[in-house]
Amino acid sequence: MIIGLTGSIATGKSQSSKIFKQLGCYIIDADKISRTLTTKDSKCLKDIVGTFGTDVLKDDGTLNRKKLGEIVFNDKQAKIELERIIHPHIIRKTNEIIAILDFSAETQDMGTYLNTQITSAIFENSKLRVVTRQNMDKVNKELEYQISGFVSED
Repeated sequence: MIIGLTGSIATGKSQSSKIFKQLGCYIIDADKISRTLTTKDSKCLKDIVGTFGTDVLKDDGTLNRKKLGEIVFNDKQAKIELERIIHPHIIRKTNEIIAILDFSAETQDMGTYLNTQITSAIFENSKLRVVTRQNMDKVNKELEYQISGFVSED
């Protein structure tokens, strides 16, 4: 689940993120993503320059954030235009983030809750890894039970 934490400048988003992180949430920082998206020669930076002109570039071709900030924080329409450019790039990048849920139960309905399900299937290695914690008979029964859900007897 991705929850958007929004608010204007200096409204406590960073502090709220810290609290959520302390509570165990993973934080996707849109500001950090935007910095990677606006590097020299990037598609996003080219889109920004196409709208705001080369005045928003430093001599080395990188984004002059101070200059762009002066423009967008003094012109509401310019800010809306910048957000129209950069937000789709941020959302696309966010959707590229892959999170792996390490979950030991292979229930049939896990797919209901996940975008994609991967089942690890290295059974002989699993026996070796688990045997140090449990006796072999129990390991065999557990693995046979788990395998039976994925292997057809036909």
